[in-house]
Amino acid sequence: MDKFLRRKDSSSRTDDEEPSTSVTKKKPKEDSEKKALEASYHVAKLIARQKKPHTVDETLIKPACMEIVRLMLVPNEVKEVNKVSLSADTVKRRIHDMSSDILGTLIKKLLSAEKFALQIDETTIKNKAQLIAIVRFVD
Repeated sequence: MDKFLRRKDSSSRTDDEEPSTSVTKKKPKEDSEKKALEASYHVAKLIARQKKPHTVDETLIKPACMEIVRLMLVPNEVKEVNKVSLSADTVKRRIHDMSSDILGTLIKKLLSAEKFALQIDETTIKNKAQLIAIVRFVD
């Protein structure tokens, strides 16, 4: 999941050059935004694993987190929790990003594998068009 959170360094510097101070010093705002982005990906991953609707984050998770933080920690920290983007579209995008990355990784591994086996099975139930594909390979 870290690859979604890394920012590409746009400056083309060599290894012997010293990094600029803007790269080495993190601003609190940037750090807070990075943590909010990471939290958003983690929540999206939890929602996908539990196979819950994407709207559960807006209606349940975020309000519950804000209430817990307000009651147990400093009330000012609720602003930080509010920075985490958990709309249904955002969660959908995050889950799509993660699944695309997994698919890409699997394809790369299959292409580099010396041998692999592919098994395809179709359902025998009437009026049901279901197909399952199973791949076995040594990494």
